[in-house]
Amino acid sequence: MDTIRAYALLKLAESGEIDSARRLHVAYFRDALALPASESGSELSNEELTRRFREINNVRAALDWSFSSPDDIAIGVDLTAAYAPVWLHLSLMQECRERCERAMRGLAPDSASDVRLQMWLQIGLGNSLLHTGGPSEQAETVLTEALQSAEALGDLRAQLRVLLDLASVLGFRGEYAKAAAASERAGAIAQQIGDTTATVFADRRMGMISLRIGRLAEAQRYFERVIQSPPFYQSGDRVPVWRHSDDRAMARALLARALWLRGFPERAHHEAQASLGEVRGSDHQLTMCRVLLYGMGRIAPMTGDFAAAETAISAIIESATSAAAPFWIMVGQFLHGKLLVERRQFAEGVAVLGEAFDTCNQTGWRLSYPEFMGSFALALAGLGRLDEAHDAVCKAIEAAGGGEDGQQWCVPELLRIKGEVLLRQAGDQSAAAAEDCFEQAAEMAHEQGALFWELRVALSLARLLHGHGRSAEAVGILQPVYNRFTEGFDTVDLKSARALLDTLR
Repeated sequence: MDTIRAYALLKLAESGEIDSARRLHVAYFRDALALPASESGSELSNEELTRRFREINNVRAALDWSFSSPDDIAIGVDLTAAYAPVWLHLSLMQECRERCERAMRGLAPDSASDVRLQMWLQIGLGNSLLHTGGPSEQAETVLTEALQSAEALGDLRAQLRVLLDLASVLGFRGEYAKAAAASERAGAIAQQIGDTTATVFADRRMGMISLRIGRLAEAQRYFERVIQSPPFYQSGDRVPVWRHSDDRAMARALLARALWLRGFPERAHHEAQASLGEVRGSDHQLTMCRVLLYGMGRIAPMTGDFAAAETAISAIIESATSAAAPFWIMVGQFLHGKLLVERRQFAEGVAVLGEAFDTCNQTGWRLSYPEFMGSFALALAGLGRLDEAHDAVCKAIEAAGGGEDGQQWCVPELLRIKGEVLLRQAGDQSAAAAEDCFEQAAEMAHEQGALFWELRVALSLARLLHGHGRSAEAVGILQPVYNRFTEGFDTVDLKSARALLDTLR
């Protein structure tokens, strides 16, 4: 009881024994909670995780005291490194960042000899920097150093964990080629050590990469393989401490996005909804942010389900705020801005997206930069700021690129947006340039198998042709694309296509 505890502490202080008691307290939990100095330290059973979590207030009290005295910092550093995996598993990212930063500052000059201790502090700091919106370059540097530590130890499980974390950081920094290399290497290690859980995680990462570069059918196969894998977290299972997300939930959300792009909006909506039902575990708030970003937060606005989009975006911001995760609040801002543009609320969209881009530029996290810059360009065009809109969409296309770090999946839509901006500028030359953009976009969308983009491009091109008295050509462009759809006829773009085809006839 608090009264008994307060009385006992008072007596300890009066007897001059409180410091020695607290020192013993810190040492006890350092030893009791320390991860084994071997590869097995990368896994904990559910029971072990529960036991560690129960002691979180003891750990907090012990750390607060140990860092209050220069003579006891070293033992606090040890305890911080031992507990870092638990903070990560529980998604207590702000606390993990603050504790690990303090411990890194408290490392003794000769602490380089304890490579494992430094490695866990670096893993904790690198992960938490991402979710708390810390400097992205620092997160990459810290995790790269952690990987070097894991390699020096010859610890394959630690290497696997760091590579998967590093792949996430690199992806959100826009360094997709490096992210792909890290994911591929992680997958190879997972197979080498027979870690089926990590293999599934690596499959999901490779699916994300395939989706990003426009290999939609390949991405769909990766995600379906993850979904069909056996469920995790059976009673008594040993859980990899690197794993703080639900792969099945995110795979369903990403599968929804692949299906939407391939022209199956109803199936996409079903998978996006199913992904929400898969979210579970102690870190459900951050997992929910990811799942909504990849699934309903993207699909609902593009198919015209604005009510579902608002619900999804509100849930992201609420979960991110509750988890003290500024990175995911920025994600919510981007999605909110994109939704405003889809609803033709251009002034509000420019303001929200502009603020999100400011945050993005300050921290270095380039979250789907080309996609959201395309929405920014549409909003500027809607306000009649055509020169700024043209500059923005050209910047988006350049950022999407065609190289190893490209985001080819959204280039057809960006080319379409550029064409729409050009159409609003006067002159036959602009119309010809717009038509050229639409034709490039259509070709690329067809190569990717992105039927949804093909429909949007066909709509833009058909309207252009119809406006120039070429209605027969317009029908010849739009009708074949429309005929390839087998579902989703109540979505906004398919209804627009049907109405335009009726007009053209």
